[in-house]
Amino acid sequence: MPDPITTPKHPTTSRSRRTRTFGLAVASAVVLAVAVYAAWWKIVADGLLDNIDRWRIAREAEGLGVRWMETTVAGFPNDIVVTIRAPEVRLPGRWSWQSDGIELSVSPLTLDAIQFRADGLHRIEGRRDGGVRYWEIRADMLRGRAKGGASVGSISLEVAEATVAENGRELGIVRHLDARLDRPVQPASPDTAALSPAVAYELEVDLSHEITDQTVEWPFEDRLQETAAHLAILGDVGLPLRRRSLAAWRDTGGVVEIIAASTRVGPLSLSGDGTVSLDENLQPLGAITVNAKGYGLVIDMLAERGKLSVNNIGTLKAFLDMFAKVDSTDGLRVLTAAFSLQGGKVFMGPFELGAVPSVRWPD
Repeated sequence: MPDPITTPKHPTTSRSRRTRTFGLAVASAVVLAVAVYAAWWKIVADGLLDNIDRWRIAREAEGLGVRWMETTVAGFPNDIVVTIRAPEVRLPGRWSWQSDGIELSVSPLTLDAIQFRADGLHRIEGRRDGGVRYWEIRADMLRGRAKGGASVGSISLEVAEATVAENGRELGIVRHLDARLDRPVQPASPDTAALSPAVAYELEVDLSHEITDQTVEWPFEDRLQETAAHLAILGDVGLPLRRRSLAAWRDTGGVVEIIAASTRVGPLSLSGDGTVSLDENLQPLGAITVNAKGYGLVIDMLAERGKLSVNNIGTLKAFLDMFAKVDSTDGLRVLTAAFSLQGGKVFMGPFELGAVPSVRWPD
């Protein structure tokens, strides 16, 4: 009996079967990856909501009142976006803050940074000595970033075109604000451990604001003021700021080092550095060196507006020029003066200039 004839498999059919099998495997892997990512996204979103609630509970344990209308979560499959509607923080009998809303966003893949956004209206109420004052801040842009996870390492803030009003009267406009607070990582070595206190925070601020309240007498036509500062806070300041924590910070050598500070008002430019701490009454105590450039132009301007006697201009400028140096970059004279804060008063050298408003810290 003749052998049956076996028809060989066509190579194209075998190849297509392998292709379909591979395609099913890839599709299954993609579906599994999407399911895992969706589950992870949900876990991170729920964790963020839990952290917000734990923060509220911790603040309430410190005596603050914290509440909001609702929280919503959106953004899948991109960044997790939590919107807190109508938040309010209140220290009973002292102050309160309210906002239209805050938006928090975090990447589910990199959990060490949170973006926040609070454009719109902010209301602040302050009570002191039986009086109540109200402020409103309406910002076209108020955004920032906190990085470092549970132990925040840095916070940055950017504000643009924010109108500030007090008791219904507009005071001015913050044209631009850039601020950054860093918590440096201290090297763990015997040499640095012996240095006390260590730098706990570094703060950098760049501010441009304009005074729009026409009831405020202003000596210059230009009402724009630009300010920049770089500060280092030595010694760990306990938060929130209370009299007890500030006293402990002071007693362990806590000090604020003004690394550099500058401001420009009209033709006058000021810059300086120094150190500030707290005295036994938790009031400012320190020494600051200030460099003033353009004081001659300010004197001339004040004289033109009748704020100074014309007869005394030459004598006043000549007296100040005796102590000034010429800046080689622009030919203007720079006057350097040393100021000190002590006992609730400010001094220039041995001369008392006036009283410093007292600071009332919360108990």
